[in-house]
Amino acid sequence: MNKYSISQTAKILCLPKDTLRYYDKIGLVKPQRGKNKYRYYTDMDLLLMQYVEVMKSAGLSLKEISAILHDTLEHTDESRKNVLDILKNRLKELRNKILFYQEAELLMTRTIQSLNIMSCPNDMEQIDEMIKALYARRVPSKSDEKRIEGKQNE
Repeated sequence: MNKYSISQTAKILCLPKDTLRYYDKIGLVKPQRGKNKYRYYTDMDLLLMQYVEVMKSAGLSLKEISAILHDTLEHTDESRKNVLDILKNRLKELRNKILFYQEAELLMTRTIQSLNIMSCPNDMEQIDEMIKALYARRVPSKSDEKRIEGKQNE
């Protein structure tokens, strides 16, 4: 079994050492400790952190990822249901984002085409309608989410 230092692991995964330390601190990944108290990561730890990073990129929070990892190991009906609920909810959100980005891509393509051929006002009206529809369904940015949270806490 391979063992990697925190520096080697950070380099392999292209993650800051502080991220690895944080994952250890919150119990997401528990590397082995040597007699010198240094962290040593296994191939399984590396795979687990890759899973964490992929799930983060897909929109899951560290809290959700932690719950998934913990509940998956429990093998109870309740833990299985919890994992399924989290994943189904995030999958629905991910599909909505994908659809939004596909439509935004179409909007950009049509805008480019219209600008390239200096098309008629009718094309611009269609683009205006696409903009309005996409705006109504836009994916909130991190700043939007923080602003919304702030208003809810007031």
